Amino acid sequence: MLGIGVVYSTSCRRSTPCKQKINSKSSTEAELVAINDAMGQVLWTRHFLAAQGMAVPTTTIYQDNKSMILLA
Repeated sequence: MLGIGVVYSTSCRRSTPCKQKINSKSSTEAELVAINDAMGQVLWTRHFLAAQGMAVPTTTIYQDNKSMILLA
């Protein structure tokens, strides 16, 4: 939320999760694809907020897959 309006909205929910665009062979690869899919929206939102004159804090992406952490 930004003020009283929504900046970004998606139809993905726990009951109906979004599907990934490609099939993956491992959980590590699936995590990498998920982060890649999300980064476009993260970057767009950061640039949008900065263009509105807002201070944008550092964005942290959390990961619990050890192989993915080592790969990143």
